[in-house]
Amino acid sequence: MIDGFKIIDVHVHPFPTASVGTGAQFGRLAVGLTGTVEELLPLMGETGIDRGVLLGATPVGDMVEAAWSKLGFEGDLCDEDEECQAINAEIVSRVRRRNAWVCAVAREYSVFVPFVSVDPRMGVESMIVEAEAKRTEGARGIKLHPAAQRFPPGDRRMWPVYTWAEENDIPVVFHTGWYYATGQQPEYSEPKRFADLLRDFPRLRVVLAHAGGGYWDQAIELAQAFSQVHFDTSVAFTASPAYRQPLSDDEVIALIRAFGAHRLLFGSEYPWLHPIREATRITSLPIADVDKRLILAENAQRVYGLD
Repeated sequence: MIDGFKIIDVHVHPFPTASVGTGAQFGRLAVGLTGTVEELLPLMGETGIDRGVLLGATPVGDMVEAAWSKLGFEGDLCDEDEECQAINAEIVSRVRRRNAWVCAVAREYSVFVPFVSVDPRMGVESMIVEAEAKRTEGARGIKLHPAAQRFPPGDRRMWPVYTWAEENDIPVVFHTGWYYATGQQPEYSEPKRFADLLRDFPRLRVVLAHAGGGYWDQAIELAQAFSQVHFDTSVAFTASPAYRQPLSDDEVIALIRAFGAHRLLFGSEYPWLHPIREATRITSLPIADVDKRLILAENAQRVYGLD
């Protein structure tokens, strides 16, 4: 433990090999980490991280558009083309394979908690089937990335998924703010875009990653309007220079007060950022220990039902 605090990291991106993890970071290892489980486990031991939530998201939109562009297609013009449909099907199958791998890793290492993904390109029925199947394999939540998957959180194709998650008390975590992996504007992931689903699903356990990703005012407005929404700290407080400069202590403390410490969950964004540095940032803040305990572990225990 760092300074005696229990720590749960709710934002971890694992990769099966170092080469895959390096590729996911476009070869830019900002903190020298590749994202393998073998690399992460000793870091967790050194940091004192008790549990790690593995987010099995796949950047479907990025992959589909890259494959389409090689064929000279763009956007919806590709939807009726047989070759493009085959590309879509193959890339969606990668979502299922990654989901299965994340669940398998968590079964092998009890310190991990698997969250899996679905994508509108699957079709409504297939999304529900996939989510339910992976729940039986140990998945504890769903991770969605509107920016990388290219759908707004208010997309009505996702309403059955949110209904299923709400009825089964399954938390859903979303990327919010800038899509810093590629530097794109957050066309689909500004916090204000989540108001409709939060309004229509008042019992859905929603966590907005990156605490709004720089759109602090929008995120704080959501926190004030919807009691069920929470936020994780990944990237929000301490960021790599590849994204933006870290916030000062005064700025971080102001955000914690605005959100309320009871609404924030610690996330490292491994391997883009270093778990030890991220956890130390929280423990070193001049805030009350009770607030540190909430952020570092107790909120995750409550919101995600972890021990």
